[in-house]
Amino acid sequence: MADTHYKRRRSTLDWWREWVHAAYYLTTDGATPYYPKTKCNGGGWNWFGQTSHYVDGICEETCRDLGHTQYGLAATINAAETAYHQGIDLYGEQCRRITAAMEFHAALLTGEPVPSWLCNGSLHMDQHPTWEIGYNHYHNRLGLDLPFTKKLITQIRPTGTSRHGADHHMVWETLTHAELGK
Repeated sequence: MADTHYKRRRSTLDWWREWVHAAYYLTTDGATPYYPKTKCNGGGWNWFGQTSHYVDGICEETCRDLGHTQYGLAATINAAETAYHQGIDLYGEQCRRITAAMEFHAALLTGEPVPSWLCNGSLHMDQHPTWEIGYNHYHNRLGLDLPFTKKLITQIRPTGTSRHGADHHMVWETLTHAELGK
Protein backbone atom coordinates (compact mmCIF):
# COMPACT_ATOMS: atom_id res chain seq x y z
CA MET A 1 0.00 0.00 0.00
CA ALA A 2 2.76 2.46 0.89
CA ASP A 3 4.54 1.88 -2.44
CA THR A 4 1.35 2.66 -4.38
CA HIS A 5 0.83 5.89 -2.41
CA TYR A 6 4.43 6.97 -3.07
CA LYS A 7 4.13 6.30 -6.81
CA ARG A 8 0.89 8.29 -7.00
CA ARG A 9 2.38 11.21 -5.03
CA ARG A 10 5.52 11.16 -7.17
CA SER A 11 3.41 11.20 -10.31
CA THR A 12 1.44 14.18 -8.99
CA LEU A 13 4.63 16.11 -8.26
CA ASP A 14 5.93 15.39 -11.75
CA TRP A 15 2.63 16.58 -13.22
CA TRP A 16 2.77 19.84 -11.18
CA ARG A 17 6.36 20.48 -12.25
CA GLU A 18 5.57 19.99 -15.94
CA TRP A 19 2.46 22.16 -15.95
CA VAL A 20 4.02 24.99 -13.93
CA HIS A 21 6.95 24.98 -16.36
CA ALA A 22 4.50 25.15 -19.27
CA ALA A 23 2.06 27.68 -17.79
CA TYR A 24 4.55 30.38 -16.73
CA TYR A 25 7.20 31.41 -19.21
CA LEU A 26 10.82 32.36 -18.49
CA THR A 27 13.23 33.54 -21.16
CA THR A 28 15.51 30.67 -20.16
CA ASP A 29 12.87 28.34 -21.69
CA GLY A 30 13.94 29.48 -25.16
CA ALA A 31 12.27 31.60 -27.82
CA THR A 32 8.86 30.03 -27.24
CA PRO A 33 7.12 28.55 -24.21
CA TYR A 34 7.67 24.97 -23.16
CA TYR A 35 4.99 22.68 -24.54
CA PRO A 36 3.83 20.06 -22.01
CA LYS A 37 4.04 16.41 -22.92
CA THR A 38 0.62 15.87 -21.36
CA LYS A 39 -2.16 17.52 -23.32
CA CYS A 40 -5.27 18.92 -21.65
CA ASN A 41 -8.55 17.54 -23.04
CA GLY A 42 -6.82 16.65 -26.30
CA GLY A 43 -6.78 20.35 -27.20
CA GLY A 44 -3.11 21.08 -26.74
CA TRP A 45 -1.77 24.30 -25.33
CA ASN A 46 -3.29 27.67 -26.18
CA TRP A 47 -1.70 31.05 -25.47
CA PHE A 48 -4.90 32.88 -26.52
CA GLY A 49 -3.33 34.78 -29.40
CA GLN A 50 0.07 35.58 -27.89
CA THR A 51 2.35 34.16 -30.57
CA SER A 52 5.56 36.08 -29.93
CA HIS A 53 7.29 38.48 -27.55
CA TYR A 54 7.30 36.25 -24.50
CA VAL A 55 8.73 37.79 -21.32
CA ASP A 56 9.47 36.44 -17.87
CA GLY A 57 6.26 35.80 -15.97
CA ILE A 58 3.75 35.83 -18.82
CA CYS A 59 1.22 33.07 -18.35
CA GLU A 60 -0.50 30.78 -20.82
CA GLU A 61 -3.81 32.41 -19.81
CA THR A 62 -2.70 36.05 -19.61
CA CYS A 63 -4.43 36.93 -22.88
CA ARG A 64 -7.56 34.99 -21.94
CA ASP A 65 -8.12 37.17 -18.88
CA LEU A 66 -6.35 37.96 -15.64
CA GLY A 67 -9.10 36.28 -13.61
CA HIS A 68 -8.22 32.83 -14.95
CA THR A 69 -4.54 33.68 -14.71
CA GLN A 70 -5.01 34.34 -11.00
CA TYR A 71 -6.95 31.09 -10.55
CA GLY A 72 -3.94 29.29 -12.01
CA LEU A 73 -1.57 31.15 -9.69
CA ALA A 74 -3.79 30.24 -6.75
CA ALA A 75 -3.75 26.56 -7.70
CA THR A 76 0.01 26.60 -8.28
CA ILE A 77 0.72 28.28 -4.97
CA ASN A 78 -1.77 26.22 -2.96
CA ALA A 79 -0.11 23.03 -4.20
CA ALA A 80 3.34 24.44 -3.38
CA GLU A 81 2.16 25.47 0.10
CA THR A 82 0.70 22.02 0.76
CA ALA A 83 3.91 20.35 -0.41
CA TYR A 84 5.94 22.77 1.73
CA HIS A 85 4.11 21.57 4.84
CA GLN A 86 4.94 18.00 3.81
CA GLY A 87 8.65 18.75 3.47
CA ILE A 88 8.77 19.18 -0.33
CA ASP A 89 9.97 22.59 -1.54
CA LEU A 90 8.13 23.16 -4.83
CA TYR A 91 8.32 26.88 -4.06
CA GLY A 92 12.10 26.69 -4.21
CA GLU A 93 12.16 24.60 -7.36
CA GLN A 94 10.11 27.18 -9.24
CA CYS A 95 10.95 30.35 -7.29
CA ARG A 96 12.00 32.42 -10.28
CA ARG A 97 9.08 31.26 -12.44
CA ILE A 98 6.38 31.82 -9.80
CA THR A 99 7.70 35.15 -8.53
CA ALA A 100 8.12 36.41 -12.11
CA ALA A 101 4.48 35.50 -12.81
CA MET A 102 3.32 37.15 -9.59
CA GLU A 103 5.19 40.39 -10.26
CA PHE A 104 4.33 40.54 -13.98
CA HIS A 105 0.59 40.21 -13.36
CA ALA A 106 0.49 42.25 -10.15
CA ALA A 107 2.11 45.14 -12.05
CA LEU A 108 -0.65 45.04 -14.65
CA LEU A 109 -3.38 44.75 -12.01
CA THR A 110 -2.04 47.80 -10.17
CA GLY A 111 -2.12 50.06 -13.18
CA GLU A 112 1.10 49.58 -15.11
CA PRO A 113 0.34 50.24 -18.80
CA VAL A 114 -0.40 47.23 -20.96
CA PRO A 115 2.31 47.07 -23.65
CA SER A 116 1.01 47.01 -27.23
CA TRP A 117 2.77 43.67 -27.88
CA LEU A 118 0.92 42.00 -24.99
CA CYS A 119 -2.45 40.56 -26.04
CA ASN A 120 -2.72 43.23 -28.76
CA GLY A 121 -2.56 45.88 -26.03
CA SER A 122 -5.82 44.83 -24.39
CA LEU A 123 -6.33 42.79 -21.23
CA HIS A 124 -9.41 41.77 -19.28
CA MET A 125 -8.57 43.00 -15.78
CA ASP A 126 -10.11 41.52 -12.66
CA GLN A 127 -8.44 41.47 -9.27
CA HIS A 128 -8.81 38.30 -7.23
CA PRO A 129 -7.66 37.63 -3.68
CA THR A 130 -4.98 35.12 -4.58
CA TRP A 131 -1.77 36.82 -3.56
CA GLU A 132 -1.33 36.42 0.21
CA ILE A 133 -0.01 32.84 0.35
CA GLY A 134 2.69 33.34 -2.30
CA TYR A 135 3.63 36.73 -0.89
CA ASN A 136 3.86 35.28 2.61
CA HIS A 137 6.23 32.57 1.43
CA TYR A 138 8.49 34.55 -0.86
CA HIS A 139 8.52 37.85 1.01
CA ASN A 140 7.88 37.03 4.66
CA ARG A 141 9.61 33.65 4.85
CA LEU A 142 12.42 34.23 2.34
CA GLY A 143 12.79 38.02 2.33
CA LEU A 144 12.35 38.54 -1.43
CA ASP A 145 11.28 41.97 -2.58
CA LEU A 146 7.97 41.78 -4.49
CA PRO A 147 6.94 45.44 -4.82
CA PHE A 148 4.07 45.02 -7.29
CA THR A 149 2.62 42.08 -5.38
CA LYS A 150 2.81 44.10 -2.15
CA LYS A 151 1.09 47.05 -3.85
CA LEU A 152 -1.69 44.79 -5.13
CA ILE A 153 -2.18 43.16 -1.74
CA THR A 154 -2.64 46.58 -0.11
CA GLN A 155 -5.40 47.27 -2.66
CA ILE A 156 -7.32 44.04 -2.13
CA ARG A 157 -6.70 43.42 1.58
CA PRO A 158 -8.57 42.28 3.51
CA THR A 159 -9.92 39.54 1.33
CA GLY A 160 -13.28 38.13 2.25
CA THR A 161 -16.65 37.08 1.00
CA SER A 162 -18.17 40.55 1.06
CA ARG A 163 -15.79 41.81 -1.62
CA HIS A 164 -15.16 38.69 -3.70
CA GLY A 165 -17.37 35.78 -4.65
CA ALA A 166 -17.76 33.31 -1.83
CA ASP A 167 -17.48 30.46 -4.34
CA HIS A 168 -13.70 30.69 -4.55
CA HIS A 169 -11.29 29.34 -1.97
CA MET A 170 -8.98 32.36 -2.17
CA VAL A 171 -11.26 34.64 -0.15
CA TRP A 172 -9.68 33.55 3.13
CA GLU A 173 -6.04 34.22 2.28
CA THR A 174 -5.74 37.40 4.39
CA LEU A 175 -7.11 35.51 7.38
CA THR A 176 -4.84 32.50 6.91
CA HIS A 177 -1.60 34.01 5.60
CA ALA A 178 -1.33 37.82 5.90
CA GLU A 179 1.99 38.74 7.48
CA LEU A 180 2.21 35.22 8.91
CA GLY A 181 5.89 34.78 8.21
CA LYS A 182 7.55 31.54 9.20
